[in-house]
Amino acid sequence: MSMSMAVRKIRDAWYADFRFMRERYRRKSPENSRRGAEAFERLLRQKLLSGESIDELAAVTKRTFKEFSKEWFKTYVVTNNKCSEQQSKETILRLHLIPFFGAMSLDEITSHSIEQYKRSHQATGAHPKTINNQLTVLKKLMHSAIEWGELETIPVIKCLRVPPSKIRFLSQDECHKLCGDFTELYWRSMVVVGLFTGMRLGELLGLQWEDVDFAEHLVHVRRAIVRGEVTSPKSHKSRSIPMSPSLDDLLFQMREPRGLVFHQEDGKPVTPKQAEGGLWRLCSRTGIEKIGWHGLRHTFASQLVMKNVPMRHVQQLLGHSSIVMTERYAHLAPHTLHDAVAVLDTPNAMFGHSVGTEKVRQLQAG
Repeated sequence: MSMSMAVRKIRDAWYADFRFMRERYRRKSPENSRRGAEAFERLLRQKLLSGESIDELAAVTKRTFKEFSKEWFKTYVVTNNKCSEQQSKETILRLHLIPFFGAMSLDEITSHSIEQYKRSHQATGAHPKTINNQLTVLKKLMHSAIEWGELETIPVIKCLRVPPSKIRFLSQDECHKLCGDFTELYWRSMVVVGLFTGMRLGELLGLQWEDVDFAEHLVHVRRAIVRGEVTSPKSHKSRSIPMSPSLDDLLFQMREPRGLVFHQEDGKPVTPKQAEGGLWRLCSRTGIEKIGWHGLRHTFASQLVMKNVPMRHVQQLLGHSSIVMTERYAHLAPHTLHDAVAVLDTPNAMFGHSVGTEKVRQLQAG
């Protein structure tokens, strides 16, 4: 026989929480205090030792996934996540996780049931990355259940392999074409800022004149407008991007005393749909295949990498929280690997002398 003793407080309620004969018992204390929970635990243990049932004293607290997810959203998600992240998690819970796991108690969710979930969503044609995003929400919810005393362990949750996606970016010639179209000056200016700063669309929409520092030639990225809400930049990190002389000159010509840099006639923020339409019209007039605003961000990063800008600097300019995100562009700079290996042939390098066939090649050439 094994027995351990514990009481714990879970969201303002005291519980007797212990193991007896390798089985866990958790019961809410009738008296909501530590002392009351300890007394209640002693009573439960005495009942178990004498072989009596404890079912009439208190019922096991087991909530369904649906019930717990509602509290988790109100308590954790609303408190810790930005508005756009809240909307994303709410959609994932409502449309995907609750329909599948909703009737299960948390401890009934197993690795097997999670694999069934993955298979059922794959059958609908969902992209592996989409399914992984849903699994990330499930994993975070279940970790919260452990922290709140609802679960002891969580099942293994394995993400799907995601095939590498092709990054679409503009060539220098295409950039020149876009920047050379002055038909709609407003959208041309916004495209130039996007190409020269790599800012996300939401960051462009939230850019204010107070963020443009002409004295230091910097654009400070301090906020974004996502789904109509003003919020912090992604990963909650502000950053400063140096302005090239041409960008500095463009913004100086556009400058206003205050307010949004890009706005509608009534001063309200530009909507993503309006921005998309403006960019696509520009592409159509210049004969360039349609590209989204994030494609301009890819272009900014790709052009920097191809011009041998260190990856760490590109990461800082893009505001990536991890260098792993930035390394998606590493294949655009194969010359850096050649340069790295070439140092072995320098006089003071590791080998110090030529080991190749340079003389043979000269003879063959002659």
